[in-house]
Amino acid sequence: MGDVSEPQAALGTPKANRGHENLIPAKPGEVRNPTGKNQYTDSPVRRFEAAVQQRATERAEEILATLFDQAIEGNEQMMRMILERMVRKVEHIDEDTGATKATRLEVVFVKPDTGDE
Repeated sequence: MGDVSEPQAALGTPKANRGHENLIPAKPGEVRNPTGKNQYTDSPVRRFEAAVQQRATERAEEILATLFDQAIEGNEQMMRMILERMVRKVEHIDEDTGATKATRLEVVFVKPDTGDE
């Protein structure tokens, strides 16, 4: 293996390949990725994510209206999700120790009484 230090000799692979025997080290001045593009930037997953993002952006008002309607109708998951994104974390600072700890904030949604009982 030539000039290989003891730790590398113990591993059995030269440092240049780091265990990937099929790799050929780049020559000085050689550029292996001249365009600089990541091979995964135009993958089907990325295209799908972009399409979902575009569709969600186009219909954002409709999506939000549906989420709020579900919260108003009593869907606790929607209520929690909306509050977690609208209300920042409330913290309490203990005056004696100066320690910061999370404070529990509870919000109860009550359907308005329609008088139809």
